[in-house]
Amino acid sequence: AYINSWINTELINQEARRLKLDQRDEVNRRLNDVKRQLVNQFFLDHYLNEDSADIREQELRKYYDAHQTEFLTRELMIKLHVAIFSSREPASIFTATLMKTTNWDSALAESNIASSIVDSPHPQYYSQHTLFPPELWKIATTLAPNEISFPVKISSGYAVIQAVGAAQEGKPSPFELVRNEVRTRIVIEAQRKK
Repeated sequence: AYINSWINTELINQEARRLKLDQRDEVNRRLNDVKRQLVNQFFLDHYLNEDSADIREQELRKYYDAHQTEFLTRELMIKLHVAIFSSREPASIFTATLMKTTNWDSALAESNIASSIVDSPHPQYYSQHTLFPPELWKIATTLAPNEISFPVKISSGYAVIQAVGAAQEGKPSPFELVRNEVRTRIVIEAQRKK
């Protein structure tokens, strides 16, 4: 269908050129109108967005602090450290080490378990819909701040999680959760002023 449409369009264009319709004043006038509209739109896009990349972290924080109550958490979000190990033994060693040191990164750096780590993303906020498998969410909701889970069997190995913080439903969201939304609002407000 695409090729057929392209061929028909090309054949019509060739016939129009053969009849020299592309050289008529009416066509040139319409082309100039379209060109003018495109240039205007390009200018507006450029002008309105030219300094949107220059928003500093300080400005984001200031805006967030002034409008915190507008950024409410829609559902429970839990900030977690997550580490996935290929087998139960290194996961158990990691859990025991973490209970002694209480420092996630130094416990992960243990040389005898480092090769068994399948994945360990930076701590981030998860919801019931973004933490998989569902068993991890059930465990996460029972953890107190800084509490460590036991190794949990999942499809890719054994997971260990640590609760770092939480954002309660209906309460102001932590800055890191809404940083992009804050930035978007600042850009939109700046564009409106311009």
